[in-house]
Amino acid sequence: MGFFDKARTFFEASNMVSLEFLDVEGAAPGAVLFPLGDSVIKGRYRVKGLRDCVVLRHIARMCSRMPEQDGSLGTVIAEETHDAQNGVIGLPYTWPYPLHPGQTVEDGFCIVQVDLAAQLQRYGLAGIDPRVEFFLKVVIDVQGSPFDPEFEQRVTVA
Repeated sequence: MGFFDKARTFFEASNMVSLEFLDVEGAAPGAVLFPLGDSVIKGRYRVKGLRDCVVLRHIARMCSRMPEQDGSLGTVIAEETHDAQNGVIGLPYTWPYPLHPGQTVEDGFCIVQVDLAAQLQRYGLAGIDPRVEFFLKVVIDVQGSPFDPEFEQRVTVA
């Protein structure tokens, strides 16, 4: 493989997998209504291979974003990692695992210590504010890539 082929592979990691949220808190992903005082959020997702790759870990994060305070990236409130040190009993694969085009794997998350009220206070707010967006972010850590694919799902907080 020549230099330009290696560089292209290096920068195209975000096109190696796709992700579909299957459910969040037992509801369809777009219909999630998460209580402000709840401290645990759970759900499931499916990862599909678009190119041959090796997946090192899945990272599920509960995040917030208030653009005037933390920009477009947002702030991680809590996260859960599934990898070689934090495996999940009963899954048909272990980390790291190869993923081939068209192949799918399912995983879930149960993110604990989610304190949305405390995050709102850090923003200087006393309660829910329409300027703040809450969302789930799943990162698929692909071997050899500095740009791991990230997938977001908005969560409505009430």
